[in-house]
Amino acid sequence: AAHIGCDLLVNSTGWAPATGLLYQAKAKLAYDNARGEFLPTQLPPSVFAAGRLNSSYSPRLETLEGQLAGVAAAAAVGYSSGKAVEVVHSARFASP
Repeated sequence: AAHIGCDLLVNSTGWAPATGLLYQAKAKLAYDNARGEFLPTQLPPSVFAAGRLNSSYSPRLETLEGQLAGVAAAAAVGYSSGKAVEVVHSARFASP
């Protein structure tokens, strides 16, 4: 550990979601004045957004949206809805 003398320390995590991958996928985003951020208005087929990309800032809601996006993605590549839920559930609890 190092000691660094300073008069001010500033840290920013930011509220703006990382929309770069959505732009690369050709998603349509629009600025929402009320929320002060860009939100997806149209996603290409087989592209799914969750959490802060949808302007959700509750950890519980972000988790649920992530699970739904995972099920939708699994279904988009051919898993039945029941199997898609199983795939997402097993991936969630898999060892890193």
